[in-house]
Parts: sequence; C-alpha cells; structure tokens
Amino acid sequence: MTRVPPGKEWLTVPQVARILDVNKQAIYDAVKDGRLEARGSGVDRRIHAREVVGYAIRSERDVDAVLKGISDVAGEIEWKVLLGWVLAAVGLYWLFTKLNEK
Repeated sequence: MTRVPPGKEWLTVPQVARILDVNKQAIYDAVKDGRLEARGSGVDRRIHAREVVGYAIRSERDVDAVLKGISDVAGEIEWKVLLGWVLAAVGLYWLFTKLNEK
C-alpha cells in the first residue's frame, strides 16, 4: 500500500485536482457543497489526504490510483521548494556580482 510521507498530508487545491483528474473549480465546488472538507481560504486552502481518499471512496474512484497520486504529489513538493531556493540563490549571486562591478 502506498503511504503519504509524514508532514505531506495537507494538499493544495491544484494538487487535489491533479490527483482526482478534475479541474480546480470542481474541487472548489466540492468544498463549497460540503463533499470535501478543507481548511483555510484562497491560495492557503488545504485539504487533508485522508479527506481526498474518503472522497475517492464515496465517488467510487480507484483508491489505489488516488493513493499513488497523493504520494507522487507529496514528492513533488520538495523539488519545487528546492528549485525555488536554487533560483533565488542564482538570482542573488547575479545581483551581488553586478553590484560589485560598479
């Protein structure tokens, strides 16, 4: 069975949309209608992985595929954070190089 890495249980709306293979609006509608429980609002809205699995069961989706999707998405988060830090470091290096040329 696929497990969600510790600390990666809370997912964004775009992540849940990818996991369930629907558009983001479908997720917002499901939250609004009470079919999915979420915390926060706007870009800070998060949905717990347990809630996504429960929704998959209730809507008769392939639970194994949903669990795999959650695991895949949880792994992507680390790469995006790392990429952000690398790009920030490169940008700062470039900035300091230009400032020192003057």
